[in-house]
Amino acid sequence: LKRIAGTGELGAILHIEGHFSNEHSNNTAGTWRDSPAESPGGGMTGAGLHLIDAFVNIGGPFKRVHGQLIVRKPPPVPRDTASVLVEFASGVSGSISTVRATPFYWRVHVFGDKGSAESLGEHELVLHKSNSQPRRLAFPPVDALRVELEAFADAIEGRAPFPVSGADMLATVTAFDAVIRALETGVTVTLEPA
Repeated sequence: LKRIAGTGELGAILHIEGHFSNEHSNNTAGTWRDSPAESPGGGMTGAGLHLIDAFVNIGGPFKRVHGQLIVRKPPPVPRDTASVLVEFASGVSGSISTVRATPFYWRVHVFGDKGSAESLGEHELVLHKSNSQPRRLAFPPVDALRVELEAFADAIEGRAPFPVSGADMLATVTAFDAVIRALETGVTVTLEPA
């Protein structure tokens, strides 16, 4: 998704949408995911953080965040929804949503002025272009945790740089902190330029 968004094939990137839901609240009652101290922002910590990471990887640092956390039932087995509107430092807009008590769903969709690309789960990408049918690309399953650990080991041994830059790591942590503050306060959070 990042490669396609970066090639110019989609034109100027205008907006990024993401949604990650799972049924962790039905399956992990009494764990760190139920503790507001360890897992602030409802499902944003356990699931939405992965979207924030993907957003920074594709769109760069966040500039402004506004959030809404609706808790319909407190722990154990919480029922909450978290939604965030994002403005990237580049001027691109975005929206992130997560629901803790619904079947697994993962989607990141990048919209440009010449097309869009939508990642559905870990193994499918759909390209949308004007005046043509959507094109579906399937990818073989990969043990992502193993690949990540091997990349980490290669970086430690000096064989290759880690594929995520230190700047992106810091931008993700900064964005996550802003998202949690926005969700907890209901106030729009503006980040300082890096």
